[in-house]
Amino acid sequence: SVDEVAEHFRKEIEEGIAPMNVGLDENVTEGIKAGVIGELGMTFPLHPNEEKVLRAGGKAQAMTGVGLTVHVAVFKKEAHLYLNILEEEGANFDKIYLSHMDGSCSDIDYHMSVMDRGVIIDYDLFRNTPSNDSYKLFDGDHWVTDDERVDCIVKLCEQGYEKYLMLSQDNCLKINLKKYGGDGLDYIDRIIIPKLREKGVTEKQIRTMLV
Repeated sequence: SVDEVAEHFRKEIEEGIAPMNVGLDENVTEGIKAGVIGELGMTFPLHPNEEKVLRAGGKAQAMTGVGLTVHVAVFKKEAHLYLNILEEEGANFDKIYLSHMDGSCSDIDYHMSVMDRGVIIDYDLFRNTPSNDSYKLFDGDHWVTDDERVDCIVKLCEQGYEKYLMLSQDNCLKINLKKYGGDGLDYIDRIIIPKLREKGVTEKQIRTMLV
């Protein structure tokens, strides 16, 4: 049930994670407490078990006050659905951020409507990806290019939204690393930040989004 999952979250935050023996000499999680709830993964359409976990996360966040992060359905505009569920469970929007929102960043009004609720969003899918509209994924969704991301960030900064925006890299594969032919962990610093500077984003705004 929602309450059972929420209690599991609460115990791992306040009492500690159950000891986990992974073949080492000692239980590696003993004495460790969770510091954040998430990343709570959502798909489209929202599965009942995903809603259950989302509600439990909101309930546990209201009890403990820790941060909470949601993995959105990348190309779908479902953020308000997630936030409405979290709000019903008493979650604190000041301590919530939504991952992978740049998958829909061409709709800047949608992103501003989410941030207007006091929630931080994350642009974290930066990649050196093709810059033409022929690059399609899944059900024909368009993979947003880094230049499109930069343009959206510039517009958001012009409207004063930098304090609700984080920049990061969701590097989850070896091929993202330079050793395996990728762009590396310094891609934002090396490529994206100079583009933002060229387009008038201030050093204070850049620091606010990065730190």
